[in-house]
Amino acid sequence: MPYDPALTTEVDWVRFLSKDTVTTYRLPDETLEALLASEGNRWLAAALALELGVLNLTDNAIKSKRVANLDITYGGKTGEEGIANYIKYLRFRGLWEAAPQPKLFEVM
Repeated sequence: MPYDPALTTEVDWVRFLSKDTVTTYRLPDETLEALLASEGNRWLAAALALELGVLNLTDNAIKSKRVANLDITYGGKTGEEGIANYIKYLRFRGLWEAAPQPKLFEVM
């Protein structure tokens, strides 16, 4: 099913959070539905989807290209660290959402 930027479904949320919104998806809807079922919420599902998608991307990615005197290199430690930090954020947010929130009460 196509990605809906209105974020009407949990699968759309996972695609949005895992940055998998272009027409050629890295992971199919069925995989995202399975991740939602196993992880419990959109944040944790997105973290795992991003990890799976990154593995899929890096297997086929061009790391460097040289044309005449122009040399371009993509990726490296900075890109990997940025992705790892974003995955940590998604996991933190997912665990925060899953944890019971403290109840406020008044002592009389």
